[in-house]
Amino acid sequence: MGKKNNYTGLVAGYAAVGSITYGYGAAIIAQTIGQPQFFAFFDLADTFDGDRVEGLMNGLFSLGGALGSLFSAWSSTNLGRLRSIQMACVICIIGALMTGAANLGMFLASRVIMGWGIGMMVCGVPLYQAELSTPKHRGFYVGLHGIALATGYALTGFVGFGCYYDTKTSFQWRFPFAVQLIPVIILLSGSWWLPESPRWLLSKGHRDRAWLIIQRLHADPEDPEDTFARKEFYQMDYQVTLYTQLGVTGGIPILLIAFWNVVGMIGNSTSALLLHDKFGRKRPFMVGIAGTAICLCFEAAMTKYYVKTNNLDPNNVGLGFGVFFVFFFVAFYACCMDGQQYVIVSETYPMEFRSIGTKGLSLEEINELFGDPVAVHLTDADKTQQEELEARMQNFDVHQEYAEKAAGE
Repeated sequence: MGKKNNYTGLVAGYAAVGSITYGYGAAIIAQTIGQPQFFAFFDLADTFDGDRVEGLMNGLFSLGGALGSLFSAWSSTNLGRLRSIQMACVICIIGALMTGAANLGMFLASRVIMGWGIGMMVCGVPLYQAELSTPKHRGFYVGLHGIALATGYALTGFVGFGCYYDTKTSFQWRFPFAVQLIPVIILLSGSWWLPESPRWLLSKGHRDRAWLIIQRLHADPEDPEDTFARKEFYQMDYQVTLYTQLGVTGGIPILLIAFWNVVGMIGNSTSALLLHDKFGRKRPFMVGIAGTAICLCFEAAMTKYYVKTNNLDPNNVGLGFGVFFVFFFVAFYACCMDGQQYVIVSETYPMEFRSIGTKGLSLEEINELFGDPVAVHLTDADKTQQEELEARMQNFDVHQEYAEKAAGE
């Protein structure tokens, strides 16, 4: 498989729109706690109440995310990869009704629902992208998920910063939550034209439909007879608070969050375009672990010695380094870890468990590393194996093969 298939790129990119919702929904709360009208509307001016509610907002969102991730294991296996993503869109739309919350209880309930939908989305999208991709370009296509979620992170910063200056109405915090609806409505509206995962279709016995999808996804002008697609099909069948403490006040913390998220978006783009398929999965990930660990150590030191309540004589140099290490952390994380983690998980789990829980190999060949039998090798076969495969493929007809099997059953 040589050049990237435009149709596969379009499908993987369109599915990544859902990942914008994940990035946006996960980061929007950082903007909310910087909006005075949010605290005024829910009467949270008291510091204790504000801190407690902030903890509830994050905790309930994470709870919903955990439950959604677990539910995604069932829905992706039994309903299909695409149907699971569509279900996640519907749940996110319901959760986004927090934008019209009339009281605190309604708002907190919607945070759980939104977390559930996003938990399903963050599991479903990279799984779907991985199963549509060719071995050579899978790192790029799944990396689109990382780019999209970082775009969502960045979007929250600029939307929140813009709304910060509406100081008189609840629009200041309602509109940023309403923006969550845009990506999921776009994804849900266009998802009816997206293909189901051919691997899932094969697992359910829909062989002819799976072949038509894999043929289109892996079409290559340099391979007019769909040789690679037929080989892979044959193989498949056999198997804001921090900045305030650092001395930054007013609307600037929100603007800094926006630029922090932009660094994440650039890092994810760099990872997908330059690192995933060139340096493999392990080495960049290990560099990311080391880099983020060092940044956290220095950030902890800056916080301990220079972040003080009601400090009338702040050490601006120390506080500046604190902000620096916050940005340096996300640079390491986005470049080396954020997108990589989804590629690694998609590649290391067998087909039966991929919805539940290397470089250049097809997913079936990766399964073999975990004990699954594989009929043929596509990407690492020696000359003898390639000749044997070519001989098999000369007598292999997708539709006739399964017609005979169906008749025998």
